[in-house]
Amino acid sequence: MKFRRPIFQSFLSLFHRADSAFNHVFTEKGNFLYYLGALPVILLFVLLITGLFMFIYYNMSVHQSYESVKYMTESALLGRFIRNLHRYAADAMMFFVLLHMARMLFEEKFQNHRTLAWVSGLIILGFMLVQGLTGYILPLDANARFVMEKTSELLAGLKVFGDTLPRSFSSPALLGKWIMWVVLIVHLFIPLLFILLLFVHLLRVSRAKLFPPRKLTLAFLGVLILYTLVFPINMVGKAEAEKMPELLQPDWFYLFFAAIFETRYAWIAWSTMAAGFLLLMAMPWLVKKREIVTAGVIAEKCTGCGLCAIDCPYQAMHMVERASLIGNANQTHHKYLVSIDTDLCSGCGICAGSCTYDAITHVKPGATQAEPDWSEAKDKWVTLVCQGRAHSLGLSAEGGALRAYEAGTVLAITPCTGKLGVSETEKIRAGGAKGLIVGACPEGDCWYREGNRWLMDRIELKRKPNFRRVAAEFPILGFRFNGQQKHSFVSELQQIVRSQNTLPNRLFSLLKPSNWARSFSVGTFVFALAVWVFYLGSSGRFGAIEASKSTALLRLDFFYQSEKETCSPEQIPADAREQAIKRMAGLVKLENLTPEARERILQQAADSVASKYCSRARRDLDIIVRIDGQEQSRRTFRPAGFQRDGITYVMMKVHTVPGPHEVQVVVHERDTGSTGKEISFAERMEFSPAEVKLLDYEPNQAKLFRRTLQMPQKNETGKD
Repeated sequence: MKFRRPIFQSFLSLFHRADSAFNHVFTEKGNFLYYLGALPVILLFVLLITGLFMFIYYNMSVHQSYESVKYMTESALLGRFIRNLHRYAADAMMFFVLLHMARMLFEEKFQNHRTLAWVSGLIILGFMLVQGLTGYILPLDANARFVMEKTSELLAGLKVFGDTLPRSFSSPALLGKWIMWVVLIVHLFIPLLFILLLFVHLLRVSRAKLFPPRKLTLAFLGVLILYTLVFPINMVGKAEAEKMPELLQPDWFYLFFAAIFETRYAWIAWSTMAAGFLLLMAMPWLVKKREIVTAGVIAEKCTGCGLCAIDCPYQAMHMVERASLIGNANQTHHKYLVSIDTDLCSGCGICAGSCTYDAITHVKPGATQAEPDWSEAKDKWVTLVCQGRAHSLGLSAEGGALRAYEAGTVLAITPCTGKLGVSETEKIRAGGAKGLIVGACPEGDCWYREGNRWLMDRIELKRKPNFRRVAAEFPILGFRFNGQQKHSFVSELQQIVRSQNTLPNRLFSLLKPSNWARSFSVGTFVFALAVWVFYLGSSGRFGAIEASKSTALLRLDFFYQSEKETCSPEQIPADAREQAIKRMAGLVKLENLTPEARERILQQAADSVASKYCSRARRDLDIIVRIDGQEQSRRTFRPAGFQRDGITYVMMKVHTVPGPHEVQVVVHERDTGSTGKEISFAERMEFSPAEVKLLDYEPNQAKLFRRTLQMPQKNETGKD
């Protein structure tokens, strides 16, 4: 199987092109594309700090929430800046999380030991969306009005939240203080949940990079603050229940569903999105897994130094007392032995590079250790590349025997360059090789996280076991390059082989494109493109939804409990009712009961028979809306539940022109066995431009009525 599948490689190449430019201009530590997972952590702290500032001023009262946010924005010191920074930090967090997810997907980092991180990351993404939606509801402004209505439609459409919660969001007129408490608690609780999910996300990772380098962090925060100052966001008006919902400040990172809800085929879009999310969740099991040759240990050679366990990037190695594994600690004077968790092992081989005693092996079950014949490299340069760089060079990523390569060198492929250690290097030197040329991933882009970094530290004598033990006259020249720098590496390799000048003995540098101006242009373009996409998603008016002044809206929004479908006599056996009555008579003497009690017992017998032989389904609702005598809409609504035995959610929107109109609504319970129950409503209404008239249902009186759309007001005590 190829190291990278073409469908993923084609998208990953876009990241590599940008990487090459950013590495050249800003160095690897300044390339933000290597820290797409760490930048959201910085933004989480920004959100916590700015959120606490806003919480000091916020009043969760339905009547006062908008005024409290308005006061903070317009009167409090730095209030507008803090609120805008909070908004843009939330958008940036979603932006970078999506980029991080895309890069991990295209790099195929979602299987085997990475499955837990992939699944938990998608769960974090889902909670981020909920966090953003609750944040938009809290101010109770015009944007909140839009979000509330769409949330109500979504919750009701799912048919698993009953009727209280969806109705509370359907209109500000129905919003109570308790629901604001719920929204606020959810908004405050999810950041705490993020900490737990982040722990799970990084559970199988050693030395996780929670934070980017300091210079990159400061530069990133500076750009975010500058963007906040250049593109301030003003407050929109208060939520007006009698006005058609508007989305004046679209936020495509969290409110992307706005455009979906406004289409005729919203259910297709939602189904596609749900299927896409489930597909991403199932990727670790749907895509063919890579074969991993896990590490093994030769107990007789292990000294228990623990360097392999320290260097392991996925916590797959732990030091244990030797007696607990082999039962006899007296066989050797070494107290400890490494234990390997094969379920967490990635097969990278970094542990082998940490061992100077050849105690770590990577052999398939049932096979024997196959050592490369380094004598084939006598008087030649050895080119050693990792699987990722081999793929970039157009080579088969499968390791194994040595092969001829460019400029007469001998090529060896290893899972990760971190596998190269003192022991293997000495074998190469003993085979008579002229020197060693290493092709590695850029720092921050190692497929196994830390292999190239450990190799660099060993070459620079900063990490044990270092290359001090290797003769200084044996050159070890390492080059870091990405997937778009094949020709640069081959050119560098040819120059080294043909060079007549004295070469450095130790080197591990980044290959940079020859044209700095071109790299700067590409880097500037990519950065500007990212800012432009972020602007469209967070600050621009693209996708704004404004209420049309040339139309008004009649909205039917209520829950209805219809009667059960009529049970046909043919469905019930002839003697079923008599048998039920006999069973009742065996428990209670019917002749001793009052007529009322006897009738109740007989009805219970009839109900038990009906529940056994008749369907539990309730009747569908046919709703007809006529305006000025002309039929405008006719729809059928089905009860919730797998057996259609739940409550029916009715949501209809009928647009009309402003002005006086005669409105007639007929609600009919469809039933095959009878005419069914029917409820009628008729009233003359005056529609203003962009006005909403809400029709509701009163179950106790079994009638439709026009709900007065007024926000809750204070009572005599000054409370809502």
